[in-house]
Amino acid sequence: FYSVDVFFFLSAFLGSYLMISKFEDKGRVNFLMIYFHRFFRLVPTLLMFICLFITIYVFLGSGPVWNLVDSVLVQPCQKYWWTTVLFVNNFYPPVGTLNCLNILWYLSNDVLFFMVLPFVILAYIKNRIIGHAVTHFLIIANIVVTFIVSAIGEHNMTTLRDKNVREIYHQPQCRFGA
Repeated sequence: FYSVDVFFFLSAFLGSYLMISKFEDKGRVNFLMIYFHRFFRLVPTLLMFICLFITIYVFLGSGPVWNLVDSVLVQPCQKYWWTTVLFVNNFYPPVGTLNCLNILWYLSNDVLFFMVLPFVILAYIKNRIIGHAVTHFLIIANIVVTFIVSAIGEHNMTTLRDKNVREIYHQPQCRFGA
């Protein structure tokens, strides 16, 4: 349950450590290259995995239950593969619709968090007090947003059910605190 939060924390910690050292050494920030490097590392592998999944996965098994694999796993990927590649699969398709490779929800969150990270690091380098203030603001905003989403959706915060998982556990605005 907590492994995803540890993953998000380690990703932010290592990203921050590396960005601070690069920003302080070079004295400038090249946001375009930061984002390009991230997408260049992730997207080709992800595209290859989705292509293999859509074309070959159905042929890897058989039996009466195996027909569900096509309708539950492969068909949503044929329709919504682009949401996973663009890392928006936590927002689209809407709740209640099967999406492509739901197990990769954490990767979409991590990419979104990484897109915000250089701005927080830049604020921290320019003025450490402002950097800490931005970090604290984001953590407090995460707590408030999660509380509001759970209150509106009438979610029980102690258990994860189907509705809770997609509306709270998978959503970046509710996981940003880690």
